[in-house]
Amino acid sequence: MAAIRSLVRAPRFFVLCVGTLGVGIGVSAALFSILNAIVLRPLPFKDQERIVVGWKNDRSGTANVLELSYPEFVEWQQRATSFERLAALPTTVYGYSVTLTGRGDPVEVESTPVSADFFEILGVKPRLGRTFTPADDNVGAVPVVVVTDDFWRNMLGADPRIVGAQIELSGRLVTVIGVLHPGFMFPKGASVFTPLGANANWATNRSAVFLQILGKLRPSVEMARARDELNGIISATADTERNKDRVVRLTPIADYVIGQSSTVAILLFGGALVLLVVAAANLAGLLASRSIGREIEIATRMALGANRGRLRTQFLSESVVVVGVGALAGVLVAVAIVRALVVFAPVDMVRVENARIDGSALLFVLACVIAVTVVTSLAPLMTFGEATIIQALRAASAGGIGRITLLRLNRAIVGAEIAVTIALLIVTASVLKTTFQLSRVNTGFNRRDVLTAGITLSRTRYPDSPSRRVFFKQLLDRLESDRSVAAAAGVALRPLEGTVGIDMHYVVPGQTPEAVDANPVVNYEAITPNYFAAIGTQMLAGRGFDESDDNTKPLVAIISEGLAKKMYASAQNAVGRSFQTGRPGATSQPYTIVGVVADARYRDMAAPSQDVFVPYTQSTQAIRYVIIRSKEASDGLGTLLRSSIADIDPQQASSREQTLQALIDARLATNYFYSRILSIFGFGAVLLSAIGTYAFVSEVVARRMRELALRVALGGTWRAVSMVVFRAIVVPTGGG
Repeated sequence: MAAIRSLVRAPRFFVLCVGTLGVGIGVSAALFSILNAIVLRPLPFKDQERIVVGWKNDRSGTANVLELSYPEFVEWQQRATSFERLAALPTTVYGYSVTLTGRGDPVEVESTPVSADFFEILGVKPRLGRTFTPADDNVGAVPVVVVTDDFWRNMLGADPRIVGAQIELSGRLVTVIGVLHPGFMFPKGASVFTPLGANANWATNRSAVFLQILGKLRPSVEMARARDELNGIISATADTERNKDRVVRLTPIADYVIGQSSTVAILLFGGALVLLVVAAANLAGLLASRSIGREIEIATRMALGANRGRLRTQFLSESVVVVGVGALAGVLVAVAIVRALVVFAPVDMVRVENARIDGSALLFVLACVIAVTVVTSLAPLMTFGEATIIQALRAASAGGIGRITLLRLNRAIVGAEIAVTIALLIVTASVLKTTFQLSRVNTGFNRRDVLTAGITLSRTRYPDSPSRRVFFKQLLDRLESDRSVAAAAGVALRPLEGTVGIDMHYVVPGQTPEAVDANPVVNYEAITPNYFAAIGTQMLAGRGFDESDDNTKPLVAIISEGLAKKMYASAQNAVGRSFQTGRPGATSQPYTIVGVVADARYRDMAAPSQDVFVPYTQSTQAIRYVIIRSKEASDGLGTLLRSSIADIDPQQASSREQTLQALIDARLATNYFYSRILSIFGFGAVLLSAIGTYAFVSEVVARRMRELALRVALGGTWRAVSMVVFRAIVVPTGGG
């Protein structure tokens, strides 16, 4: 109670201390919760340390991911002995959407095909029914699906009798055999799982490369040994040309799932700890400064027989009260920060949605409370050193007990705070500048009044390319006939949909093998006529496509300006010239370049991609996205698109409706997130620096009060007196 009464008599000091600690503990606890959710908490997979994800890469490591075909996966599965089980799944969930019909309006949902051992490797048991067996994973098997808990609840009404029942997906009846437990989200975004091997289009097609492997190592096998074994298999595979200079890349599933989010979480938590240390040092300085006003009290108590143990007990009790209230304030701050970070976290920061102030976070706060209490309770005693009682009384009467020690301590604290604050502000300004520049960069397409949406046609109702082309021709004609639409088009993969796309190697006639090896891998896009008008990319040379560019004519292509310069030095020189797809010795039919367009950023906001566009009538790639540009505002385009689709096919749906600006914002979400985090750090550092500087100035004024009063009495001006204080603080602030 004595400690509480002592602090109540100094309310401004008490609020200052609580605010200091609330900022430090609040930010630290919030970032610990993010770290715990992303890194420290194990994945919901059994024996995750033995589970690896793998794909192929160039021996030089220049290509990020080179996928496998299904026949190649089967070879690995049959010949590899380092794994208990080996499964396969696509490298991305995009492109495998299905449309749920027969339950109200058609809804398109993300699906992914996986091989039979997928769930067994992860150790995932369903909440209802079962997962796939080898019998389900064969061509001709009865079509079955496993669904997530979210899909079961939101799309199937949480029907407990759903196992064994049939639902209609993309015009085909399939049997639901299992419902997964809540929280299972691998790969992220997938709602429906289908058997990979049941698709006859992939069973023997070595050209369809879209897979990665998921394997569970045997208990005694190291990852390096498994990698060497798979390298031996691909060097002896039947597909020797495709696997030339290829090597296997394996990565633990934790690294694959968490990725760079782990490094980001650790760095952010490290920054929060620095802020907490500064807050603790600040609090120690404040408590030590307060002890100056109590010199007579402390010196008198020492004279009356109080030993350092009793003084330590008093200081400890005051610190406990201050730190305890500061910790409560910090928990409230942490809850607010965590909620904000979860809302604003980028999509690619996995598991951040699980962050909360739970028992682990409260234990972290308790550890902070103990550490800060010990440090801050000893700080006042440090100002007295081992002075004798007589020395203490003399110094107290002179107004200088322990003040040299305290002054040096506070000077160091202020200098460190200023240094940390300036560093954080510089980093924050740099990130904000980069984010601002990226948000304003010329993307190569019109981000205003342009809507995009995904459309995955049913293979049942649209089994071949001609039927799919008829659908899109009808849809685009309907859209462009509306007076609000300036242009509409289709594309295989819309800009900024992801870092994974359709990669293509090329050869220019007359190139040496060395020059071909130096050719960049380019981005391949199949498009409809009017695509560039719809997306707003400028045609620099040549012409665009029209419906006459079909598969009865020689192959034609439009390339980006950057690629034109690499191939033929300029856009004008490239028109009318040719190139082939593939590697040296390729026997593919050459493409004639009929046009060159401005560079655009299809894969990454940081730099333009190098693109090859081909007419959809000459490509085997399916159109999966529509691009609609309105004449005024894009608010009603979604309704127009859905009604146009329903007029053509009531069982078909669209999905992932986003404006181009929204796609850009999504790709910059990580930058925005870092900016917000660093802004929190910067604000906290500025606040702590202000508090620390205030405490230091207060101590300087208190220590030199007699001198300052004497200067005023002798006629000193306010400016002259202020300069005395200014010169005292310029050293630590300038040094910081």
